[in-house]
Amino acid sequence: MDNILIVGDVHIGKGSSLGKYVPGSLYNGRVLDQINLLNWILLTVEEQEVNCVIFTGDIFEDWKSDYYLIEIFVDCLKKLSASGVEVHVVVGNHDFKRVGNNYSSPLYFIDSLDVENVFVHQTVSTFYIKNSAFTILPFFDRKSLNCSKNSDALNIIKSYIDFESESIPTGFKKVLIGHLALEGAFYVGDEIDDSLNELFCPVEFFENYDYTWMGHVHKPQVLSTIPHVAHVGSLDFSGFEEANQNKISILFDSESGKYKEISNPCRPLKHIMVDVLENENPNEVAIKVLDAIPTLKNTIVRFEMNMEPSALRVNRNEIEEKIYSLGAYYLCNFIEKRKPKQNQNPNQQTVTISTDPIEAVKNWAKKISSDEDRELYLQYAKETIEKLKK
Repeated sequence: MDNILIVGDVHIGKGSSLGKYVPGSLYNGRVLDQINLLNWILLTVEEQEVNCVIFTGDIFEDWKSDYYLIEIFVDCLKKLSASGVEVHVVVGNHDFKRVGNNYSSPLYFIDSLDVENVFVHQTVSTFYIKNSAFTILPFFDRKSLNCSKNSDALNIIKSYIDFESESIPTGFKKVLIGHLALEGAFYVGDEIDDSLNELFCPVEFFENYDYTWMGHVHKPQVLSTIPHVAHVGSLDFSGFEEANQNKISILFDSESGKYKEISNPCRPLKHIMVDVLENENPNEVAIKVLDAIPTLKNTIVRFEMNMEPSALRVNRNEIEEKIYSLGAYYLCNFIEKRKPKQNQNPNQQTVTISTDPIEAVKNWAKKISSDEDRELYLQYAKETIEKLKK
């Protein structure tokens, strides 16, 4: 078999606030999770007899990543290369910085290392493995294509796709791997960082391809089944807004043209919310909620308590001990929210946009203690309102 492993956005260095300090280690706990996922890729390559790995882009969270983060990915590439595996890296929007027409990217540095069988794709291109053709579509937005309208930029993207598709000989399965947002895709994180210049590609753009898998959007989702058009999603969770997603990679057989989804072994994220009512003991309520959770083994936890203003003080130590006793890896946030106290002044009146201007002025004038000043204020206010009406 000639298996291809398609891996979603890696985002090395992202989510450091979710990772605990590891004594004696250079790496934040979240970076260690990302290293473990890269090691899982190496293991999958061996177990599934993978001959080629394609990364969909956004290898790094920041284009100016620290050297030790770049070194993590370079080490993975070298190990894949030493195993005889071909690697293709799509350039994503997080992988470069644009200043005018000049681009800087750590991926360009990696490309200059000239590691055998490793290819960084800055432009649209197509390569072949067995009976399948793989078209690579890196990130573009309106600015990068020098267009004043998004529609003009999309027309250029469509011309790129059509040109590559028409150049593929008959008989090959056509697969497109890229880093662009699909029209109608659901995103919840910070994937779209410049909505004015972002290009959302209609599904119809890919009608001449048998399979299309995009990175960029973190949630795995299928936008079309015939032909298959989907976002593969990110390699790992970026934040608690993604906690309920099933992160996947794609194992594609280039000889048969068939594929299967495999689950990524991500560390779970758990957001626990507790509502404490009036006169309830917050610790008793919190412990009761936690007792209903079977396990938090190896989980990163965000714990949030919503309380009435008169609620008793929280014993945080007791709740933290309970969370860790359930096997939590790290409690990254402990949030206490108290509802604001209601204003008890019966004479205070609320002014809204629908309040009559004269009535609003009269209500405010009640605060003026001097009768003479109050009447003078009302007179000028009424005259001003009448002038504005005209």
